[in-house]
Amino acid sequence: MTKIKIKKKDISKILFWICVLFSIVRICVNFKMAYLIRPDFGSDDGLLFNYADSLAKFNWLGEYNCQTLVKGMSYSLLLAFCAKTSIPYSVVLSGLDILAALTFVLAIKEKIKSDYILKIVYILLLFNPISLDYLARQRMYRNSLIPDMTVIVFSCMIGVFFRRNKSFKELLGWNLATGAVLCYFYYLREDSIWVMPFVLVVTILNLIDTFLINGKKELDIKGKIKKTVLFLLPLIMLVCCTFTIKIINKKYYGVFLVNDRTGGYFADAMSDLYRIDGKNENKSVWISKDAINTALKNSSTLRTIKKEVNESIKTWGGGKEVKGDLITWSLRQAAENKGLYKDANTANDFWKKVHIELKAARKDGKIKTKKGIFFTKQATGVKYNELPKYMMLSVENMNKISSYSECKMQGELPLYPNPAKIRYYEVRYGVYAPLELNEEDTKMVQSKKLAIVSNRVIKMYKKTSKIINLVVVLSYIMITICVLYQLIKKKYDNLECWLMITGIALSAYCLIFGVSFFTSWFTKDMEVYIRPFYSSGAYGLIQIGKYLCILSAVELAAKAFKNLKNKKK
Repeated sequence: MTKIKIKKKDISKILFWICVLFSIVRICVNFKMAYLIRPDFGSDDGLLFNYADSLAKFNWLGEYNCQTLVKGMSYSLLLAFCAKTSIPYSVVLSGLDILAALTFVLAIKEKIKSDYILKIVYILLLFNPISLDYLARQRMYRNSLIPDMTVIVFSCMIGVFFRRNKSFKELLGWNLATGAVLCYFYYLREDSIWVMPFVLVVTILNLIDTFLINGKKELDIKGKIKKTVLFLLPLIMLVCCTFTIKIINKKYYGVFLVNDRTGGYFADAMSDLYRIDGKNENKSVWISKDAINTALKNSSTLRTIKKEVNESIKTWGGGKEVKGDLITWSLRQAAENKGLYKDANTANDFWKKVHIELKAARKDGKIKTKKGIFFTKQATGVKYNELPKYMMLSVENMNKISSYSECKMQGELPLYPNPAKIRYYEVRYGVYAPLELNEEDTKMVQSKKLAIVSNRVIKMYKKTSKIINLVVVLSYIMITICVLYQLIKKKYDNLECWLMITGIALSAYCLIFGVSFFTSWFTKDMEVYIRPFYSSGAYGLIQIGKYLCILSAVELAAKAFKNLKNKKK
């Protein structure tokens, strides 16, 4: 028999075309998928649709009211782009899916040399179960971009770190890309601050290397300054982006703010309210009626909207206490009903007076303050004895996320009672959603078939996750032991990968901890939103962390085996 010899170059070509094929499949999945369009969610989906309509008309975020400056605008920019260019929303999502997988593969190419393995990783990233999930992907909302954008941001930072000693031209390209995606990602949501520890630590490591390690002797002063500017470029771009948004908001609305819910005097006033030690408060009730009454007693300015506040609390709480952060929306609605949100300055000045009065009352001892850690102005504090509970809850959630246990594509989606409105968004963004028809919807039949196949793919990820998670833990232990041993020997061969893996894991934990705390007031029927919806960024992050960990361990083992083999010779 004649043996068929296949060259490595041929295998690489075959794998390349397999990657192309799977990329096309990924595009088809997004194109054939049914999307949930809910313009009636006025503070969420519908609000971002309204932003997009205004942006498409070059009218910034539209006329000012209590909901104009409360959400990030990045998602609406993408919708406006789709509307103006007629590029379907599903095609843009597909582009992000492909870009996320490709960016990670290119980022780690400096450390993982096997072209075959990198192509397999690319395919695995393309079909991350969260990118097929009902809440994260099928719902037309900003969370559909979070998994991909998280992977892209972290991959770009990793790419910069692994190439920190490369040419200025190559570093410029990677840092420009990092700055661009960081700016876009940062304003997808209002809580994107969680990504900054990783960005800052990697930047500091790059600067330490430039001044104290590799660049100490190799670079002159001019070279060090150039590299410093390059490494600081993403942060400089983010600051410039922030100032640009503030300047535009100043021009349109009169306030030098990005967001007047999480920033400005409203945020300060909410922080004051969250710190009041009121009766009947627990993990579900962050600001009780008793706390509101205390605030009304000590703020003459707030008393001017007392009637509206009580009515709004009754509405938002259903006659009971208002739960969680819903009190934020309740108070903004009360001020809106009073006419205070006729313009941004009037609203900001009102909340400034409230803040000053509550702060003075607290200083004078008229208001009793809660004890605990306040991570944000938009939530209650965490008591010191509650920290272990939230830390363990975060570990549990992290485990569920790493096993994709709740990911699922829906074949049948809830119907919105206004078919004409849905048709408008279908045409505008090149997608399709379920419509209330008198007969069977052919498109939904197709969607159901796609959901069956997609859920089989998700099931494969779920089944293999237990084994992969175990391998990851063992790999991380092995790399850590090796790094510690190398540090004793003053060698740093595997330190870089270990630092990135550790940084990814800690960042994912930081995100999940924040979500675990912020959603602690959720009722049983709302728990489904905790992981696939609010923690969607952690899925991609954990996935790239796992793959980098396993691949680094394999590279380490292969190198050790090779050295042992050479010694025997």
